[in-house]
Amino acid sequence: MNKFKDISYPKVQLTLGSTFTKDIKSLLSRKKIITEVIEKLKDDQVKMISICGMGGVGKTTMVKELIKIIEKSKLFDEVAMAVVSQDINYEKIQIQIAEGLSMEMRKDSEQARAMQLLERLGEGKKILIVLDDVWDVLDFESIGIPYLEHEKSCKILFTSRDEKVCQNMGCKVNFSVSVLQKDEAWYLFREMAGEIVDSHDINPIARDVAKECAGLPLAIAIVGRALNNEGKSAWEDALSQLRNFQSSSFLDVEKFVYPHVELSL
Repeated sequence: MNKFKDISYPKVQLTLGSTFTKDIKSLLSRKKIITEVIEKLKDDQVKMISICGMGGVGKTTMVKELIKIIEKSKLFDEVAMAVVSQDINYEKIQIQIAEGLSMEMRKDSEQARAMQLLERLGEGKKILIVLDDVWDVLDFESIGIPYLEHEKSCKILFTSRDEKVCQNMGCKVNFSVSVLQKDEAWYLFREMAGEIVDSHDINPIARDVAKECAGLPLAIAIVGRALNNEGKSAWEDALSQLRNFQSSSFLDVEKFVYPHVELSL
């Protein structure tokens, strides 16, 4: 009998990234936000934009799609991205930004690196700094990002799970990303799981499995791919596991997805 596998897969492999970037263009709710963010980035009065929402709703995927559009349209001369994460490491952030700007970071101290970045970002080129997965207020001065109120060429786009963090960062243009509605969730799930979900004996179970993913694109993508072309018993086992887990708590997509799903990228 097939079983829906439990695994201990490295978390770094399960971040949104390229999980389903190619499918986001077909999700109207995400396409609408992307279009609105692009329009705000064109506004000279807007210096900072946030994309907020709980873990798993697709913020990183959306940002990566935005970067593709920006690079293609040449809206900015350069785009640099840094992943911040829960434990803030300013040196790591500085190095990631420097790499994105093709800089050689030669300075040893945080302050010296900040001065080097500040000089580079003040050269007059239109630069977008993308800060992904921001958990707390960042000290831009410590990083080396210019004071945006008087900066004409540099802008910041960041993602966060906490809307209060977005507000406390002084961001006045905040986009909230919610879970997918039923129709979009099913569309994405079918894309991930394949045509087997149309089978008369699998379809009712598949719809229940998709429902248990609660509209979270990350969960939908991982669960759908894990069950691609699996037999009925695997689908039933998956549904049972997902229901048992959700009945206890569903506070965080990582706690929901990682212990229950095997993903082959």
